[in-house]
Amino acid sequence: MILIKWIILTIVFGLTINLGVQVSKQYKNRYIELKEMKNALNAFKTKIKYERQPIQEVFLEVSKNLETNVKEVFTLASEYLKNNPADISWTKALEDADTYMLEEDIRVLKILNKLLGKTDIEGQLSQIDLTTNFLDTQIAKARRRMCKK
Repeated sequence: MILIKWIILTIVFGLTINLGVQVSKQYKNRYIELKEMKNALNAFKTKIKYERQPIQEVFLEVSKNLETNVKEVFTLASEYLKNNPADISWTKALEDADTYMLEEDIRVLKILNKLLGKTDIEGQLSQIDLTTNFLDTQIAKARRRMCKK
């Protein structure tokens, strides 16, 4: 009887450790993805401002320099731009990409779609700045949650 109790206790202990590791990994990956998204948006902004390339090409080019699931967001956005306007493509890419970002992070990133492809370059640049400022808040939250857990 004691042997069965020890086996059950060991299984419960192992499952608890595994669950903790998985939750910790999610917090860490979210933080990493948010930071990479901010860097990607800054690269996006630079390419729009100085190279004046079409948004579809910029999405694809930015995605080539990414390593996390954020790459999928930019790749999908570029793909969706073949048949949709920029704002719809960005929103759909954020929703369809498999990332560790939370719904509140996605909501912040969707702010970018308001002017994407609809206004002049300066309007789009200011929208990117606004989005990266909101991302700073999300990054700080993600860091606190990651360190807290």
